[in-house]
Amino acid sequence: TVRRATLHNQDEIDRKDIRIGDQVLIQRAGDVIPEVVKVITEARTGLEKKFRLPPACPVCHSIVRRKEGEAITRCMNYNCDAQLKERIRHFVQIDALNIEGLGEKIVEQLVDRGLVRRFTDLFTIKKEQLLELEGFAEKSSTNLLNSIEFAKRPELHRLIFGLGIRHIGEKTAKTLAHSFGSLDSMLDVNEEEFQKIHEIGPEMAKSLTQYFQDHEQVSDLCSLLKQVQPQSPSVRKSGEGKLAGKIFVLTGTFPTLSRNEATRLVEENGGRVSSSVSKKTTYIISGEDAGSKLDKGKALGVLIINEEEFLEIIR
Repeated sequence: TVRRATLHNQDEIDRKDIRIGDQVLIQRAGDVIPEVVKVITEARTGLEKKFRLPPACPVCHSIVRRKEGEAITRCMNYNCDAQLKERIRHFVQIDALNIEGLGEKIVEQLVDRGLVRRFTDLFTIKKEQLLELEGFAEKSSTNLLNSIEFAKRPELHRLIFGLGIRHIGEKTAKTLAHSFGSLDSMLDVNEEEFQKIHEIGPEMAKSLTQYFQDHEQVSDLCSLLKQVQPQSPSVRKSGEGKLAGKIFVLTGTFPTLSRNEATRLVEENGGRVSSSVSKKTTYIISGEDAGSKLDKGKALGVLIINEEEFLEIIR
């Protein structure tokens, strides 16, 4: 069931003449992303209103700006409470530092009460402060503090992903972790050097360079590294490992391995996991209820193996 279709591009809103109060036709574009196709104009009552993005942030009232070539209009205030809440939510999610018990409503309370203004503040919260928040008792406060303590030794790629650097997803964070081995090693890397890394394109390299050259963000990062000790992977040299140069695609559900575990095994042995099938794909690891990737792989003549055969290759 499609529950939400986001409209954040003013050009697209204008082109399709989508107004407040309209009924619209939606579809899942590419079988994934909900898209507003068109307005049901015959259902209009005449009370619909045209929409314009606000000229100032509705939360902090700072200026908003739309960069040339981008669809999204953004608030330019790094310390905006709305941005801060989203940064913290991203930072504590399961694929980042995975701090259990820090849900959306709790993050809102922590920010609204001024207890958290940057990542490092999460690691200095006291039990008595939590007990003052709505929904907290002795046990829940202890559980959250234990979860925060456990998060002080994250895997490096989880910490990189959790920083919320624009265009840097979980997969790219793993690439960076294996390429550099530490965040300190990335501080003085220029845009050109980032682009030399496989799968780091111009936009990613530019975003990384801007992040590590921003005084405020680097200051926050340095403070954070006094609280957490990221666990570095072994920095793999190009062409190293028994799966070096091989590209894998995962599809379906496996008998014993989760997707994350299978991905980790491929990467630890020098291989690479791709989300799409192409002529460059070496293997498709296929499980139960495999999808269209399996059909495409067969059409392209890609080698198809199951979990047991994959583990045998590793062994």
